[in-house]
Amino acid sequence: MRFFPALFLSVLFFLTGCTNRFQYMAYPPADSSALTPQQLLAFAYDHYKLGDEVRALHFVYKAATGDPSDLRPPLLMGLIYDLDFDRPDLAVPEYEKVLPLRAWSDLPTRLTQRLVHLRRRSEYDRLSDLARSRQDLPTSSYQLAFLQFESVGPRTAPKGMALGLSDLVIHGLKEFSDTLYDDALDLHILQRAYLENTPERVNAEFATWNGANRTFTGTLTDLGMGRLQITLQVLGPDGRILHKSPAIRGHADDLLLLYRHLVNEAAILLDLKLPPAGLHSPISNALAMIIHAQALELCLDNQTESASLFLTRALESAPASSLIDRTKNWIDQDLAGRKAKHALVSSYQRIMEQSLRLAQSP
Repeated sequence: MRFFPALFLSVLFFLTGCTNRFQYMAYPPADSSALTPQQLLAFAYDHYKLGDEVRALHFVYKAATGDPSDLRPPLLMGLIYDLDFDRPDLAVPEYEKVLPLRAWSDLPTRLTQRLVHLRRRSEYDRLSDLARSRQDLPTSSYQLAFLQFESVGPRTAPKGMALGLSDLVIHGLKEFSDTLYDDALDLHILQRAYLENTPERVNAEFATWNGANRTFTGTLTDLGMGRLQITLQVLGPDGRILHKSPAIRGHADDLLLLYRHLVNEAAILLDLKLPPAGLHSPISNALAMIIHAQALELCLDNQTESASLFLTRALESAPASSLIDRTKNWIDQDLAGRKAKHALVSSYQRIMEQSLRLAQSP
């Protein structure tokens, strides 16, 4: 019993702090300007826990005008924009503010993983809005864009064949021309945003819209019995055809020979050095290429878990493939970014609980 007075005072002190916070939540004053940044952050946290993200954002926005080295405001704003409002474009700059402020913990790792996922989504959303509104890209950072081969003729090519072959060529060109483009995923996001958000495909329109110096595309004709015919094209920023290859014929069962013909003609059209003799294909057979293309489509459609399953099947058909390895890296990064959101919420809660305990310490 001799410890009762001290225990009673401690509990009373704690409950007094909680009462003040929760009483404010129930009866907020008309003017909150007198609240300290610590109080604003505490109230923001309380509302966030209760699922009132709008009021939480109101408080944390006021608190954000304080100490720029305090990671709690941008972290909470990032979480709300990301997980509750589904606005990756607003979440990204807030998360980026947090990165240099907590270098000694695992928070930067989780944030970096999440940012990879959000930046891709934000860029796709931005490009999709421009495509829907028929607005050209304000500024283009693309030296080269590509639009997957267009299937023409009376027969419909197998699903994934057009994307698979064009992706195969783009990937192959990068292997011996590092300056052609930075990341093939950026090119895929660009063409996907156009194809999914315009009424019909028009190659010249795509070339004008994306503003790249050159746009690589072509046509694919299924001649039946596995026989294929491809014609390559390079368009200028005004949509006019700058270069066009002769018709290239090949067979799906001899993918290596077809690949060598395509890459050689593409190098000529793009004014690149010719590929070395005995060039190996980034993927060994047409079946694996088509399955891989379907996985790529799912990845671009934000269905990463399903894409991973398809990619596993593609690896069974072509165990050693630089093309599959490239796409697997994209998918693994996206899956890590999706999972990181749970760790970010837990990190924020731990940070806030710790700061509240310190604030209540006598």
